[in-house]
Amino acid sequence: MTDNSYENVTQISDAELTGNAGSVDNDSILAKAEQVMFYLHIGGIVWDAGMGVMLLYAVITYILIRERVSASVKIASGVYECDDISDSFILGIISPKVYLPSTLSEDVKGYILKHEFAHLSRYDHVWKPLGFVILSVYWFNPLCWIAYILLCRDIEYACDEKVARNIEKIEKAEYCRVLLEYSMPRSMIAACPVAFGGIDVKSRIKNVANYKKPAFWITVASIMVCVGVGVCFATSRGTEGEKLSDKASLIQAEVGEKLSVDSKWHTTKVAGDCVLLEKKQPNQDENNAKDIYDSPEAALKVLESDGEDWGMIASDENYVILTRHEQAADGDLTSESDAKWDEKLQESNNSILEEYITDDSVEFDDMLKKLNGIPDRDHLVE
Repeated sequence: MTDNSYENVTQISDAELTGNAGSVDNDSILAKAEQVMFYLHIGGIVWDAGMGVMLLYAVITYILIRERVSASVKIASGVYECDDISDSFILGIISPKVYLPSTLSEDVKGYILKHEFAHLSRYDHVWKPLGFVILSVYWFNPLCWIAYILLCRDIEYACDEKVARNIEKIEKAEYCRVLLEYSMPRSMIAACPVAFGGIDVKSRIKNVANYKKPAFWITVASIMVCVGVGVCFATSRGTEGEKLSDKASLIQAEVGEKLSVDSKWHTTKVAGDCVLLEKKQPNQDENNAKDIYDSPEAALKVLESDGEDWGMIASDENYVILTRHEQAADGDLTSESDAKWDEKLQESNNSILEEYITDDSVEFDDMLKKLNGIPDRDHLVE
């Protein structure tokens, strides 16, 4: 009797102890879960607060700038002058406007407007605020800050290169001077505005001074590299085949750069006052070429050595058409009129040159006749 009672008491005690242990474990798990939820709640509040501060900063900045330019004067379509600003910039997303300080000279305005219009053509006034919104959402991630800073820098680099691509070498020096003299210190961590200067001006000047239009093969190699990188990130960890592909792309880029440096321009067609230059590698049909030049500009200098005025009416990566055009009534054509002329040619004659290149059956004289048929161009090609 005593032994059975002792066994029952022992069994009861064990069950009670086991139940209490299970209860203690459950309470501990619930406490830890509540603690995690509390920290997540606090983290959510901090996240929202940081995002709110970033967006509020952007809104206040926009309002202050808008108030400062409220007394601006319109001088052209989408272009305004203001006495209360010291830097040029673009303000607005849906209906962007360019604002210039009223103290700028006409020459300086011309270079700055080229830069600002390059921003507009690339929709940088949209991409930069969008990038800032993304940064505001992920403000706690340092990689997002780095990405946004690089975005702002690359936006300016791209516009500088677009301007440098369409101006002469002498004008590049003047553009660099304007960039250095009229750039104002500005924070890169801003949603607006898209300004003329203030971001890494020293590097931008070096980039403009050393800018060269990339060769066709370099462009192809760059696209291949981008595609290769995209495929690598879209798949599993890098394999030996992907490494070989990246190496091949780099080699192809180096070869393309070498060809762009070593190649020369050969005179392949001549008709009246029109000359067709073709870009070829050294020793490629060199014996059959009438004249060989290091660049189209070098050919222009030779042609203009007799006092005649020559210019380009169409251009391609590997082809350029030069022609003698009439002098302006008051003397030589100015750089401004030449710039306008070249800009119009880019929109019309280049397509005709492209058709001539792709269609082997088209004769050079036939292409010149087609160029003559372009409105307001009859006096350019005789």
